[in-house]
Amino acid sequence: MKRKLSCWATVMAAGMLAVISAFSVSAAPVNEEKAKSIALDSAGVKAENVVFLHADQDEDDGRLIYEVELITKANEEYDYEILMDTGEILGISYEKKAYAVQGGNSGKDITVEKAQELALNHAGAAADKVIWIKQKKDFDDGRFVYELGFYTDGYQEYEYDIDGTNGEVIAWEFESNSAYARQDAARRLEQAEGSTGKKNEEKGIFRLADVKATVLKQADAEDEQVTWGRVHRTFDDGKLVYEGKFYVNSLEYEFKIDAATGMVTDWDVESIWD
Repeated sequence: MKRKLSCWATVMAAGMLAVISAFSVSAAPVNEEKAKSIALDSAGVKAENVVFLHADQDEDDGRLIYEVELITKANEEYDYEILMDTGEILGISYEKKAYAVQGGNSGKDITVEKAQELALNHAGAAADKVIWIKQKKDFDDGRFVYELGFYTDGYQEYEYDIDGTNGEVIAWEFESNSAYARQDAARRLEQAEGSTGKKNEEKGIFRLADVKATVLKQADAEDEQVTWGRVHRTFDDGKLVYEGKFYVNSLEYEFKIDAATGMVTDWDVESIWD
């Protein structure tokens, strides 16, 4: 894969991605052994089939995490990022170093549509709930592969290398809350609004008119009473938000709203005469 996800320096991981829908979450901060156990359970790998297993503490965006690396007897490399507070898996990456012997497909390469289907099935994602950001044919050590990338409507980003001959998943990566996915969704929304002026219901990202209606309701004010300051989209801790201010009589209101949910995340009111 040419582009690496933002969470790690060098990460390689694998396994049955179906288990991602059931991430382990513990009530108390996890320790090193628990982090290793979470990684093993997620990968579907038994301890006796592991030749290397190591966990290091690190920090990501001010959060303490464990970076867990494991290698199996089948020479599959995994790397996990696990949140220390809860045990949530923030990122996974996989690469299969030992390639299977090619064959069994009657000499016919699979189509890109088939490769997409295999990637979606592996991720447990529905075709109508993802945005494709990469679909590319390439050769890796003389091996024909499809390089695919997509993100879900929940901003989970996936990248896959699929063997173009037999459909085997050679490598994959996962990021639970992708800043790139949020940025791309915002860009696509701006393009859609520029051409139609309508809210993008499918992606659930609120447009400016919806944001203003939300804050007016919270302030119990009508638009005719309001003098608007700047209201704009920005990123706060990797999340797309609306940030702005407005004035009603002698009061100044400042707010932040999650662009994906429409929830008010920050609200401040003060008198302009103070």
